[in-house]
Amino acid sequence: MPTYSYEAKDTKGNIVRSSIEADSNGEAVDKISQLGYYPLSVSDASSAHGGGVKSAGFFAKIALHKNVTIFAKQLAGLLKSGIPMLRSLKIISFQTSNRNFRSMLENITAEVKDGASLSRAISMYPGIFNPFFISMARAGEENGMLADSLSRIADYRKKEAAIKSEIKRALTYPALIALAGIVTVSFIMAYVMPKLVDLIQNIGTGELPRLTSILIGSTNLLRHNFLIVPVAFVVAYLLLRAIFSNSVNREFLDSFKLKFPLFGELIFKSDFITFARTMEASLNNGLQMIKALELSTIVVHNEKIRKELKNYCNQVKAGSSFGSLMQSSRLFPISLGTMLSVSEQSGRVAEVFAQIAEEYEQDVEEAVSIVVTLIEPLIIICLGFVIGFIVLGMLLPIFQFNVMVK
Repeated sequence: MPTYSYEAKDTKGNIVRSSIEADSNGEAVDKISQLGYYPLSVSDASSAHGGGVKSAGFFAKIALHKNVTIFAKQLAGLLKSGIPMLRSLKIISFQTSNRNFRSMLENITAEVKDGASLSRAISMYPGIFNPFFISMARAGEENGMLADSLSRIADYRKKEAAIKSEIKRALTYPALIALAGIVTVSFIMAYVMPKLVDLIQNIGTGELPRLTSILIGSTNLLRHNFLIVPVAFVVAYLLLRAIFSNSVNREFLDSFKLKFPLFGELIFKSDFITFARTMEASLNNGLQMIKALELSTIVVHNEKIRKELKNYCNQVKAGSSFGSLMQSSRLFPISLGTMLSVSEQSGRVAEVFAQIAEEYEQDVEEAVSIVVTLIEPLIIICLGFVIGFIVLGMLLPIFQFNVMVK
């Protein structure tokens, strides 16, 4: 029996790496799920099965994830047109320009040809098709509405990508300003300051001003130990990553993020939008409330929010009302709990989640605009302060020399 290496997340969000014996990749995924883990990647330890997808690099995986949305939309359209599943997969595979994605689709097509369902075939690639996609596809197969399920998946992913794109686009200009400032300061410290230091030492102005001494010391440190800064950043990054890989420490950090002025509300609403959109799509696709909660909790990034929602999911399994639990929470606004509690009584839960997501999307757009408006002048002020500090340190010895000459 072949052995499959896998990487998965446990219920606390920790990464688990191990191996398992199974007859096929799909069976390995099922066994990993039965252990209570959420598979991230599964590969045959004794072969290169998967057409290079599992060994694809970081940028290749980004391209694959973008292709997944197109794949869902195209497959939904072909199935609605009455084209059989196998032929639809072959058409999409033939039209796909990304070699890694085409290779993966060819493997999926082969599995479907051998009798596997689409959800079973795509579950072989948990690093590309997340549990939400797989479960939505499986639910669509069970209720005979696979094309509608794929359309909802495509719409959900497009909305999610649009929010992320909007945030990135808004932060691009401040990031460019900061980068330009860092380059300018680095140029001054690396090329201008050394020449000025030589000039000051040749003039001999006596005891240097403290500000100039600090500046010269910093310049010499960077000139003779230029690797210290990048090494320090790398070490700090690895150290912080190791510390916050633990779920307890990550929850502490994420709790702190939620309390941070302005940014905390932005983080909360961004995460809850993802949760609400997933709940909306899952419930509209015919999934039961408990299964929808399980799937939607997985996609939440903030450890504090995810832990709270997971706790609610367990209580809902025991018979509690999700809306009532939200109402009694200190983490979520009371208005959310009230809306969801009323929606449970009226049977409009999916509609209310859609309404909440739309309202929060508008709030996030406004909050991002405010943050960008505040960040731009702050960056300029900080850069002005740093450059002013350098210029003043450069000019003070010259002023001191003029006084000595007079």
